[in-house]
Amino acid sequence: AVSRDPAEPISEIMTKNPKCVSMDDDATEALVMMMDNHFRHLPVLDASGSIVAVLDIAKCMYDAISKIEKLEKHGKGSGDVSQAVKQATRGIRGMSVDQAAVMQAMLGPLMEKMFGGNAQSLGTILEKRDFSDSVPPEMTVREAGKVMASIKKGVGVVDESGALVGLLTLKDMNNRVLAKGLSPDETLVQDVMTPNPEAVAPETSLLEALHIMHDQRYLHLPVVEGENTAVGVVDAMDVMHASMGEEGGSGGWRTFWE
Repeated sequence: AVSRDPAEPISEIMTKNPKCVSMDDDATEALVMMMDNHFRHLPVLDASGSIVAVLDIAKCMYDAISKIEKLEKHGKGSGDVSQAVKQATRGIRGMSVDQAAVMQAMLGPLMEKMFGGNAQSLGTILEKRDFSDSVPPEMTVREAGKVMASIKKGVGVVDESGALVGLLTLKDMNNRVLAKGLSPDETLVQDVMTPNPEAVAPETSLLEALHIMHDQRYLHLPVVEGENTAVGVVDAMDVMHASMGEEGGSGGWRTFWE
């Protein structure tokens, strides 16, 4: 987005020969592979070896959390979060004892932050942020792309009064700019952004945010307060990082992504 020509061949910028999983693999197994190899995305192959889908770690993480949440709801665990995590990872096909231990070490602190007494909110994430994740609607897509590249996420579109008026993500740029052959240097953000996106309050919990993202198929979630005053934008990775804190299990999600 910063300097490459949109007409440049995919072969020049793609990740070559990526690792993959099969359709029969458990989602937790895919999560373990991504954890072991620091992958954000993982291609899925059918029986003939053809790519049929692409997993991302946020969806795999949600699957693991859902399993543990069901254990808690049905009372199959002891009521203790750590015991629920152990039961959820016990006996998973293809998972070694060491891998299960890693899963438990990482999921344990996560579940404590989401279900335990130390539940955090999205406001907690944004309070610690030291960069801006908003752009004005009159900015060109090229300049907005530079901001997105620097912070590695989508941006909120905020007007002069500080109100949230839209959201601009990589999906918007791909579908509404590149796919239509528009010039990123001549196209304005206000013409291709997602207008009036769903937003939540700073008090929204990490678990609530993850549920909204999963149910609505969102990768980004704007946060506003008062009369639609923009506070910031969080994505699934922000939730993962926050759930593990500064020094969570296995070095925490923050270390995992860096």
